[in-house]
Amino acid sequence: MTLNEREAFEEAYLSVGGKQRELELEDGEYTNSKSQLGWELWQIKANTQAVPEGVLVTEDQAKDTARLDFMLQEPRLVTTDVNYDENYDKTGEGFCVNDVYWISGWERLTETVHQTKREAIDKAMIVESESGAEG
Repeated sequence: MTLNEREAFEEAYLSVGGKQRELELEDGEYTNSKSQLGWELWQIKANTQAVPEGVLVTEDQAKDTARLDFMLQEPRLVTTDVNYDENYDKTGEGFCVNDVYWISGWERLTETVHQTKREAIDKAMIVESESGAEG
């Protein structure tokens, strides 16, 4: 990715309510997990759009644009959920998507933990669309 692409991402990130402090870099990665995930999805979207017309992409690659839009709509982040047994030995790890509130911290959107970030985002998107349909 070029410097111009990173600048374009940061401009878009700030325009949807991101904070300048969330764009701090360390070893080429954003120190804020929401910013880093947004950057990763931005790169995937850029690569997907760079595919010539008529070339097939996987369904998962095509859905990355929707995932990025979902994560940037509201303050959201993907967190790692680690489980330990009574001896403090790690028993499992997964990802959850959380809504972020500046007063109360964060609130879990999903009750289940998923193996990948994409699975966690997909589940949160389904949960939100179902709750929006009921409201």
